[in-house]
Amino acid sequence: MQRARLKKWLLLLIGAVLLIGGAALYWEFQNRRMPAMGTLLEEATQIALAQPDRLYNPDDYLLLADLWMAQGRPENARRLFQWLTEHPLQLSDGGIRNAQVQLAIALRWLKLNEINEAEKAFVRACSQALWLQHDPETHAHLTAFFLKYLETQPLARAKALAEKVDEEKRPTVLSALAAALHAAGRIQEARQIQATPSLPVPARSQQAPSPLRVYLENNQLEEAIALYRRSSGYTEEWLLLAQKLIEQGRVEQALALFARNSLLSSKVRLMVARHYARQGQLNKALEVLEQIPSLKDEPALVEVADALAEGGHYRQALRIANALGATARSEALQHIAMSMIEHGRYGQAYRITQEAEPAHRLAVLCALLRQQARSL
Repeated sequence: MQRARLKKWLLLLIGAVLLIGGAALYWEFQNRRMPAMGTLLEEATQIALAQPDRLYNPDDYLLLADLWMAQGRPENARRLFQWLTEHPLQLSDGGIRNAQVQLAIALRWLKLNEINEAEKAFVRACSQALWLQHDPETHAHLTAFFLKYLETQPLARAKALAEKVDEEKRPTVLSALAAALHAAGRIQEARQIQATPSLPVPARSQQAPSPLRVYLENNQLEEAIALYRRSSGYTEEWLLLAQKLIEQGRVEQALALFARNSLLSSKVRLMVARHYARQGQLNKALEVLEQIPSLKDEPALVEVADALAEGGHYRQALRIANALGATARSEALQHIAMSMIEHGRYGQAYRITQEAEPAHRLAVLCALLRQQARSL
């Protein structure tokens, strides 16, 4: 009877182990399981269209539009294009970024074969960029537009479209048209356009690398340290030296080197705190943070939670995040979720940000969608 009782307990123990192991495997599966694209798309689009008129990432909106177009639902893409058009970014770049967004929208209108809408977006882009002729990147966007446009439209219509642009910007637009013709192998037509007086497209200036960067690239740390000690100016480029020292485990040296620099010391301490947090040494990270009086507690702790997540220490990161105020907690959860996505923990990233603020939730949903799009 004693043997039978022992056998019974042994079977119960084996069953319990199998049950716990199965539950752990199931939970790990759920943590790594990617939510359905349809679910992500619907929720992300709903949040995107309800966003207030403030700083946002246009690339997220363009991603959503691309995915809706790929799924044969262009009506949702149109809604996103309309939102972007009605909510230009408030940046001090002379409208360059908004112009690039409108040119990206114009390209997508061409893919939908809605030529009139594409032309409207093109003209809108040219009107929004105050310094169109001084930006090589926007010139590249213009060229890409014309390259696609000329696949279906005659050159005469492209020229007529260029005529709708302000006179001072027209030479730049014609230059992009000529570049598109050249890229399409229509050399003679490109030369005819180039014969029109136009402004030269500025080339990006090639600046020589700073001595500090040369030293760091060649791992000449002692020379870089000597250069810093001879210097009296403030530049955040010195943080590259601090980062290099920290990466090589020379943490105390980095702290000591910048200790007397009131403008850089706090930033170096924050970098050290992130270094310790990535290694899971939370107590050391917090000890370093306590010596940064110029930093508010919550922004610094968001950084620590982010670094913990980068190192795969999710429980510690979530414990810190959940102790923060609502906005800081939401931001920390976004950072943690982004690290989870990088490590393939898609389901967990999706779940932990369900209560995050809409802007942070949208960023995570779009990161999940980008991950899915790469595997299509």
